[in-house]
Amino acid sequence: MTLAGPQHVSRIYMKASPERIWQAMTDPHDTIHYFYDARVEVDPEWKPGASYRYVLGNITIVAGKVLECDEPKRLVCTFDARWDDDVNNDPPCRVTWELIPEPGHITIVKVTHDGFDGFNPTFQRVAGGTTFMLCALKTWLETGKALADEPI
Repeated sequence: MTLAGPQHVSRIYMKASPERIWQAMTDPHDTIHYFYDARVEVDPEWKPGASYRYVLGNITIVAGKVLECDEPKRLVCTFDARWDDDVNNDPPCRVTWELIPEPGHITIVKVTHDGFDGFNPTFQRVAGGTTFMLCALKTWLETGKALADEPI
């Protein structure tokens, strides 16, 4: 289901299994290598109703609730951006991760951000941020090295 309003849809092909990509999406030991040096935390586990957040140092940069969880195929969460004053007052939107296996140990990773209340600062910042994050995730999974040598 697509929510009304503007949306961003990003797709990338990765030479990794859906299970490995899922692990990288949900494990703080992986997220620090591709999600802007932030670690993901979930309380209590990845299932509907659980709270999650991405933490950079002691600062929560994204928080939300798990809406759907079908491991290792689909994860849908609210997405409340908190990384700076420009986005702090925007209402939460939604992010949907879909992992689609293809022949040859390739997985299509599709990330949809929707539910924005217009072309607000979060909408504007998510556009480039998601593309970078997916490229960094691909690099991490395929090479074992971070895309950026220093935190972004």
